[in-house]
Amino acid sequence: VPIEGVAANTMTCVRFPKGISGPDLLPKVYARGVSLAGGLHKDIKTEYFRIGHMGPSTRRADHAIQTVAAIEAALIECGYAIPAPGQAVQGLKAALKGKIPLEAGGTKADCGCCIVPVKCQFLTLGIVALSFGVGYLLSGRRR
Repeated sequence: VPIEGVAANTMTCVRFPKGISGPDLLPKVYARGVSLAGGLHKDIKTEYFRIGHMGPSTRRADHAIQTVAAIEAALIECGYAIPAPGQAVQGLKAALKGKIPLEAGGTKADCGCCIVPVKCQFLTLGIVALSFGVGYLLSGRRR
């Protein structure tokens, strides 16, 4: 993003390299265990893909590393010439070292095996239960 402060914190959009399309690349990335999304903007949706970075993945460098590695391998499989294979992953590992865990760790949640501290799990369950309770009470008042 050319303007400081305009970048999205929850998503990165990446343009496909010349000669590579979504139907070529995205299934190959998915086959490597990474789920990406196609474009949304109607005028350019076939020109880019989206990488989400929200939730538990923000605390797991291995998720980011797996994503970059899967994209690189899929590009190579599509016939794209990567100038220095593996360099992006090595650079990412170096940039993230000491900032977030490079491997899985912590407490596994019961749903989806996300690495979330127990305190956060209970807080989230409490908020969900409270939301359902309030919704139930409000729906009863409308009748």
